[in-house]
Amino acid sequence: VKGEFYDKTGKPVLIFSAPKGKYTTKNNLVTLSGGVIAKSTQNKEQGGKGGELKAPNMTWNAKSDQVTATGGAELTFPEGKS
Repeated sequence: VKGEFYDKTGKPVLIFSAPKGKYTTKNNLVTLSGGVIAKSTQNKEQGGKGGELKAPNMTWNAKSDQVTATGGAELTFPEGKS
């Protein structure tokens, strides 16, 4: 599964890939599993840090606009690991 998460203005902020994905319409959740890789589209020039998040599982809640990574997440930036 590959896709993008967008901010409220419609600009992509996160590009993701995962072996498995599911969307639940009842509560607007995107659930990714099996080894997720998510990369920020925002680099320093755009006000971001250009980070990459790797985790066994990740959930995006469309209502709260929050991403949650579980199972041992690793966050890295061009400068190194966080």
